[in-house]
Amino acid sequence: MNRSQRAEAAVIGLSASFALVGGFASFFMPVFLRDSLGFSGLAIGLLYGALSLTSLACALPVGAANDRLGSRPPLLASVLAAGVAVAGMGLSRSLWLYLPLYVLYGLASNVFRISADSLFLRDENDARRFGLYSAARLAGIGLGTLACGLVVARLDFPRTLLALSGFTLALCLWAPALPRGGGCATRLSGYGQEFLGQPGALFFAGWLFLYTTHWGAEYTSYGLFLRHGLNLSLTGMGLFMTGQFAVIATAAWGAGRLLKAGARAERLLALGLLLSGVGAVVMVTPQLAVSFAFRAVHEVGDGLLTVIMYVRLKELFGSRRIGGHVGLVQVVTTLGALCGSLIFGPLGTRYGYWLPLAASGMITLCLLPLLAVGERRFAATGCAGRRAIALAAGGSAAGSVARAGGRGGWRHP
Repeated sequence: MNRSQRAEAAVIGLSASFALVGGFASFFMPVFLRDSLGFSGLAIGLLYGALSLTSLACALPVGAANDRLGSRPPLLASVLAAGVAVAGMGLSRSLWLYLPLYVLYGLASNVFRISADSLFLRDENDARRFGLYSAARLAGIGLGTLACGLVVARLDFPRTLLALSGFTLALCLWAPALPRGGGCATRLSGYGQEFLGQPGALFFAGWLFLYTTHWGAEYTSYGLFLRHGLNLSLTGMGLFMTGQFAVIATAAWGAGRLLKAGARAERLLALGLLLSGVGAVVMVTPQLAVSFAFRAVHEVGDGLLTVIMYVRLKELFGSRRIGGHVGLVQVVTTLGALCGSLIFGPLGTRYGYWLPLAASGMITLCLLPLLAVGERRFAATGCAGRRAIALAAGGSAAGSVARAGGRGGWRHP
């Protein structure tokens, strides 16, 4: 394994390891907040809303800092901040003490995600590698969900959080293996001008915003639906969600290989939206086996879409200032999740936790006609990122990308 391969493996390994912590925070946290701390649906919505607003404010500056200074310093700072925040959350009981700690953890998670994505995308043009990177991170979330479900059932939420804090701080040991990068000085306004100057980028941002509203439904209602809709134990929740993350990780890995083999990405995008939407609508059935099966359908769709988002981002903006553009995309997805949280959190509390999941699935399905109208018109063609991917594959693959772009569609080597 050469130096470049070791650096790539370090980024993938650190991202997967940090995702273990996210497996707890993403799905068990609402159960902890409601059942252990007694927070209301409004209080839970306030926590997620404050987190989202903070993330919005920092996304572009963090991305630009990755371009200017490199990604290793913000990665390590985010790991340290997350470890401290998780320990504090394990010791806190008051909403007003919990709020700044939760915001700090969420901020650290966003800094980590932007920095890891920037570090990986800056040097990688292979769609198959995008699938591997996505699959490793998603598998980490799944393993974290399983581990936390088993640990919480035997200990309790506070002590589990303290154990997670120690694990998070230990991730700083990855530091020596991480590559250095960055060194591109640019103004913040330059990112916005480049982003707004591409119709394809605006179309990408539009459907991505609508799609990520379902993240808000999942943040506020998914774990509670499993707990109170399907009446699963904490261990059962961990097993249910671990199975689903095994599905989404496999789908992401498969998507990368399909793109590498020449599959048309707009077809995978449409298939991903269809499966994601149908799966979310039908999974709310109270029969456990049916719910599990259609949640798996949903995860296959999300796995395809995860890789498509990375590849499209690389195509649109190339490598030179990728950090700032990752930050802009983070703004879009955070806004989508924020709107979803504010809408679906109270809706689930009042009418049942099944309703936000089903409604968000319907929104995803409504994106299909939008995709049919706009994808060919606004496909990412003629940009530096697309040429870089083509050149990385070489030969006939590069030609196939150029020919597909000339028709308005797009292929990946």
